[in-house]
Amino acid sequence: MGRRGPKPTPTKILAARGSWRAKLNRHEPIPDDMSPEPPDHLSDAAKQVWFHIIPKLLSLRIVGDIDADALARYCDALVKWRRAAVFLEGHPELVYPIRGPGTPDNPNGRLLGLAPYPQNGLYEKYARILDRLEQSFGLTPSARTRITAMQAEKPIDKDKLRFFSAG
Repeated sequence: MGRRGPKPTPTKILAARGSWRAKLNRHEPIPDDMSPEPPDHLSDAAKQVWFHIIPKLLSLRIVGDIDADALARYCDALVKWRRAAVFLEGHPELVYPIRGPGTPDNPNGRLLGLAPYPQNGLYEKYARILDRLEQSFGLTPSARTRITAMQAEKPIDKDKLRFFSAG
């Protein structure tokens, strides 16, 4: 049996939102602040997406080197979604005719019916995948409304430190 309820929100995102729940999970692993490198298997188009999105995600401070595979899936899905969108833009009718074998009288064959282009399904499939990944990384307007910029820590006042030093 699977786990119930919504997926837990990462503590760093909860803290950025100002939620009191950020203090509940003190043992959550924290990703390093290193910029992840794109995996070698990514296509050139997916790598372009990678280098476009990584600086934005690093500025939110919610992504680290450990997230490379999830980010690679996002970049790959975005490229495939765009390809399906470009195809469908060039074929506005959304369906194509299915014809039977040709005859000397009718070389194109008899019209058997219409079928949707496979790119219709791919477009929808990748849109759903992208939506889930964008929610995970805070890449949609609704996801961003729940995140506030993290403020830099205040520097320690050395004059006040003398009250806490031993001896």
